[in-house]
Amino acid sequence: MINNKSQQTEILLQQLFSGNSELRERALLAVAAHERDGVREVVKVREDAVPLLGTMMADLDLASGELRKHYASQFWRRTAIRGLAATVDGSVFGLKRLALATAGLTGASLTTEEMDFLREQQISPPGGKVRLPGFRENFKQTFKLFAKVHGISCSTDFGQKGFVVLCQTFEIRHRVTHPKSSLLFCVQDDETKRAGEAMAWLSSEINRLL
Repeated sequence: MINNKSQQTEILLQQLFSGNSELRERALLAVAAHERDGVREVVKVREDAVPLLGTMMADLDLASGELRKHYASQFWRRTAIRGLAATVDGSVFGLKRLALATAGLTGASLTTEEMDFLREQQISPPGGKVRLPGFRENFKQTFKLFAKVHGISCSTDFGQKGFVVLCQTFEIRHRVTHPKSSLLFCVQDDETKRAGEAMAWLSSEINRLL
């Protein structure tokens, strides 16, 4: 009985995310009426997020491939760094949108601050200045809230070297996007190596989370 129900659920999910609108509408009839709008929103967000992530990854793969062929090229080093940072930004935002869309269906109990964070609204502590989380905390909180919404524990170890080099690489993006000197505009060999390690860690952890 359990296996049969699991198979039915898998078939339903395949139909909902098939990209075939007619098939999707038929599948929605199997969803409780009060949940259909929420499911439609999840499908809509996913249909936008998945192609976006695919495009960004394709750009990053192209830049990385050219960098391997022209390793000494500062142009391709900077381009690969920018591509990686854009992929990180897009991935984090996509996870936030999916978490928001899914929260109503899973019944996750989120605080007002957590909801504002997922919406990327400014968070202002009482009596303090408006603040936005830096990259490190933004990334960690996104992963943790995505897991919370789906009723699981976040298994990502943010003490790993992969996360450390990811944060370092993101700082390099700021440096080459807003150059202050010719020296700082250059990406060094060790920085290029760390960017590759960061990309591998990011891909692994996103796949594990999803």
